[in-house]
Amino acid sequence: VSLYAVDDVPFFPYQQNMQALVARQWPAPTTNITAFTLEIRLRRSNALIQKALSDERIRFMIYDYPGEWLMDLPMIHKSYLDWSAQVLAQQQSEPQLSLAKDWQQTLTRFDFDTPPLPERVNALVDAYRQYLIQAKADGVSILQPGALLLPPDDYDWINHGFCPLPSKITCDKGHPWFVLFNQQYQQFVKQWLEPLNETFFSHADKQIMLLDPLEGLHYGRDYLAEMKEAMSHLTSSFVYGKRHWYERLNKKTKIAQVAFVASKADLIPHAEYQNLISLLKELTQGARSHFNNDVEFEHFLLSSLVAARAAEDGQSFVYKDVSGATIRAKFSPIPTRLSDWQATDSYPYLAALPPQISSESDIRSINLDKLLDYIMKD
Repeated sequence: VSLYAVDDVPFFPYQQNMQALVARQWPAPTTNITAFTLEIRLRRSNALIQKALSDERIRFMIYDYPGEWLMDLPMIHKSYLDWSAQVLAQQQSEPQLSLAKDWQQTLTRFDFDTPPLPERVNALVDAYRQYLIQAKADGVSILQPGALLLPPDDYDWINHGFCPLPSKITCDKGHPWFVLFNQQYQQFVKQWLEPLNETFFSHADKQIMLLDPLEGLHYGRDYLAEMKEAMSHLTSSFVYGKRHWYERLNKKTKIAQVAFVASKADLIPHAEYQNLISLLKELTQGARSHFNNDVEFEHFLLSSLVAARAAEDGQSFVYKDVSGATIRAKFSPIPTRLSDWQATDSYPYLAALPPQISSESDIRSINLDKLLDYIMKD
């Protein structure tokens, strides 16, 4: 296995992340796009072919980007008017309803009869941004624009930002506030979002959709339901289906294979794996409705770095928390469907310390080999 740089994209901070793990610290969250090429050399099963052709080499170009930006892709196909109405409608139900109170009060009291001077525009956009930051900290999935939540280097949100406006403003397409925000929305889509999609997402024929159901289990049923909605919105941004051989020269790439992956599988006991798979299948049901019949998909539980070990009873596991204390946690059965939950049910969030490692050879994972095998087939 070898790692190489990708042209024109900063190299993924592999060594820095390894140093953090050796120090028993989780690597810093992703704040920009980095990449690397992973080359895997496979020995052929037929000895004669192996001697004649040597190892088979498979290369993956892997991009790391903030998940916040991914949620912006559906905005490409929406007008500012439709996006604004959808965002405000989502804030009328939980989990966003409670978290959006301050922002909604700001929007209600704002004087839109005054002209959209820079200082007033900045004040309104910043109020919306503060809501996004708080909602993200409380586990909300659908937050747009994610580029306002985590601004990229080449997006000037201070001078070109926008936020949703109430229908009393958007009903008048000549209103100065609508004219300004509609213009800045279109500028965001054309100059930043569409190039991002074209460069990093539009050429893939295989897709891994990573979810964190354990976070949803912690925050409650409304958050899991919103996660399900977010997955459906996201898949609406891609084209799915097999591309026939005669289409390859003049048709855009379609996604023909999808892996739905639930992360942090090491933080639940093995006895709950099947229940979590069932819950994962419900969370992706809306997303799968966008697939054609010829799209292949599978569901996986994954842990890229095992930070907990199973206990003897099969329903408990042991881990170290961030203070270094050893914790034994026992899991209640995970519901297999959202309808099995009471609105107030929740699971504790387990902040586990990384395992003690000194090199790559010490790293243990769960099902990473199965996921790789699935993606590499064909």
